[in-house]
Amino acid sequence: MAAKVSQAIALTSLILPSVVAQEEDNPFTDFTPPEDKPPRVIKKLPDSIRHDELPNGKHIYTVTRIYNASEKSKAAIAKANRERENTGRDINNPFGDRDYLDDFPESGYKSSMPDCEKVTINFEYRTCTFITTREIALPELADAIDHMAWNYGDLPYWNELEARDIAKSEHYHEQNFSVEPFEGEMPDKLAWFHAHGQQSVSSLIGLFGFRQGKLTISPTTAHCMAHSCFAIRVFDWDGKVYWRDDSTALADIQFAVADVDLDGDHDILIKRYDHGESDRFLIRQNMETNSPGKIGSENRTRTE
Repeated sequence: MAAKVSQAIALTSLILPSVVAQEEDNPFTDFTPPEDKPPRVIKKLPDSIRHDELPNGKHIYTVTRIYNASEKSKAAIAKANRERENTGRDINNPFGDRDYLDDFPESGYKSSMPDCEKVTINFEYRTCTFITTREIALPELADAIDHMAWNYGDLPYWNELEARDIAKSEHYHEQNFSVEPFEGEMPDKLAWFHAHGQQSVSSLIGLFGFRQGKLTISPTTAHCMAHSCFAIRVFDWDGKVYWRDDSTALADIQFAVADVDLDGDHDILIKRYDHGESDRFLIRQNMETNSPGKIGSENRTRTE
């Protein structure tokens, strides 16, 4: 019975619509459903994906720097099942009498990748490898990876893989922002932006009062259906990555840019709603201290 239920879960997740995660530079533009978007134009593989043709004519794709959401979910359900067997009570198991298939998540990934013969996931080395019977066109590959990012939470969205290739600013290591809880009064009449689990959203931001940069919050992956994780990046005046954080923005996110402490510099306010819990954070420009990842949920922190 448990195997049948698990199989149904896996099949249900696979029929969810494919998500195309593309950056939207205009934060005031309405979200466009993936089926209405123009065909994707992709010129090269991100550095996080290696592609080789094997001697037998098959192709191997290796995605590096993946996450481990499905491994943690599988371990959590196994633990809950053991506790139920030992105590006779359903302790911390929202899934009831269920268990994942032994080959989860490989079976789901294999079904999601076109013409795939084998999938190997190595969470220790953070790699996911696909062997396919043909070379996969880049737009088709991107759609497949986005689909897996949405369903399972281990592979980053395609646009996150591309963002990892953007050059870092010469000031990247100068510890230029800090993240801290915000418990004060919110400034009046802020313009709040909502971060979608399907596309990036951007806003201009002043860097130390006299340089114009850009703030982008991009989905890195999604898991538990509507639960999403995001990377916060600040780009400098040359379009290079000035600062980033990938552990504070998760679940349901809203953000605003304002001079909260009236020091002449832009700050970033974050409102986070995570499974019934509400938190607020202030990301402040600070050349002396930096604490990316200190405030986010530690068990979900992912680094490059």
